[in-house]
Amino acid sequence: FSAEVRKSLLPNVRYRAQTWHTGMQGPVFRRDFRIFDENGDDAVVGATFSSLLDVKKHRLCMDRALLANFRDISGEVLLEAEHRLRESFEFVPQETRKVRASWLDGLGHVNNMRYAELAYDALLPTEREKIDAFRRMDVYFLRELTEDAVFTVEKAATDDAIVLRGVIDADGKPSFLVKLTT
Repeated sequence: FSAEVRKSLLPNVRYRAQTWHTGMQGPVFRRDFRIFDENGDDAVVGATFSSLLDVKKHRLCMDRALLANFRDISGEVLLEAEHRLRESFEFVPQETRKVRASWLDGLGHVNNMRYAELAYDALLPTEREKIDAFRRMDVYFLRELTEDAVFTVEKAATDDAIVLRGVIDADGKPSFLVKLTT
């Protein structure tokens, strides 16, 4: 998920949203979206990335014949975004957490909306006070977190971003990464 604030959302203003398919790379589908005001001015633009899931195997669907049905998807791209982050950072551990049952979706994985919340929780109070300065958020899902999994939230900072990731304690592999950019 990637989103960029182009114009502050204001109370008492009516907003509309649109979304459409914009592409496919391997088994990953992209949809762009926009949230716009009554004048048609974009307030937020972004992209989401998703895949078909083989529910029985708990794996991405890699059936080439099935995926071939979607090859002709294309539409206007509003935001430069990728489904994987290609930068590297120097992370420092912040806190250790345990997955709660209330965080799970119907498949027993942490619901995607929780990753941004976990990142927000790991910000210092002074960083949360400046949250309006961040104009972009990118959330990357790397590996599933399941009930009772223990993970450590780590943080890195650059001149224009704070990057937070969750690392599964059992194997040391990253589960999610959230990048907040000014």
